[in-house]
Amino acid sequence: MYTLDNLQQNKIADLKEIATKLNLKKFQKLNKTDLIYKILDEQATQSTVSSKEVIEKKEDHSGSKKKRERFV
Repeated sequence: MYTLDNLQQNKIADLKEIATKLNLKKFQKLNKTDLIYKILDEQATQSTVSSKEVIEKKEDHSGSKKKRERFV
């Protein structure tokens, strides 16, 4: 996870490399500030998607347990 301060300390070439790793599109012509905010936005989007996937997996897993039968 990158922070605003962390990204501001990087050079534009480093930021473009980070953007490539995050699979961002159309970032080549952005200035440094816009590129930083685009990276931060993408991180927020990815973390939201991954947290939703975790919640869905937990819901699916909890429903698959078999209940014990009662014997009288």
